Amino acid sequence: MAKAKNVVILCSDIWRSNHFSTYFTPKFEQNNFEVRPMSYSISNRNLSVDKIADTNLGWAKHIRDRSKTVTFVGHGMGGRIGMAMLAKDPVIFDAFVSIATSYKQSSVIDSVSQIELFRDILEASYPLAKELRKDATVPQELKIPALSIAAQFDAFFGRDATSPIIETHTTIPFTTHTSVVKKERTFLEILGWMNYTFINKQFGGKDIDDVLYN
Repeated sequence: MAKAKNVVILCSDIWRSNHFSTYFTPKFEQNNFEVRPMSYSISNRNLSVDKIADTNLGWAKHIRDRSKTVTFVGHGMGGRIGMAMLAKDPVIFDAFVSIATSYKQSSVIDSVSQIELFRDILEASYPLAKELRKDATVPQELKIPALSIAAQFDAFFGRDATSPIIETHTTIPFTTHTSVVKKERTFLEILGWMNYTFINKQFGGKDIDDVLYN
């Protein structure tokens, strides 16, 4: 039986869980990708990134076995979840993309959490925010191609906006953590990188602008 289309798994951040999939799904579908959103509860106080990763491994393997290629694209916390899945199964995806994901302890969240009232409000509204007070789970090495995209002001304020384990980085100008996913440039970065990754071509030292726009 022929395998399905190339699949993109989308995993949102904890702060605005709907806008990411809503914006990206039609764009990928217009380019002949099948999109599978990966959801998780933002209100379950017992959840952790590792638990979410464990819960979704079987689902992702089912998709992987029936697809030509599977690319995971995660925004914010979604990137941490995808990386934790790779730590458990290094080839669960064919390629990995994280957008504005911090893989180190967030100094901003940690500072806010020092104030008991703010910590209680934050963790009552977003229990998974406690995960941002520690380093992310990452594998010792990545066995698949990976791209990280930093929002400019995330990168400016947080030196840990990307992971050193990911070799291919880009920063989108004039973006914040939330706005970066709604920039056409962000989608073009991902689409161009995926196309070149899957057809086994390299950028040859060129700037990605040259690849995308020339």
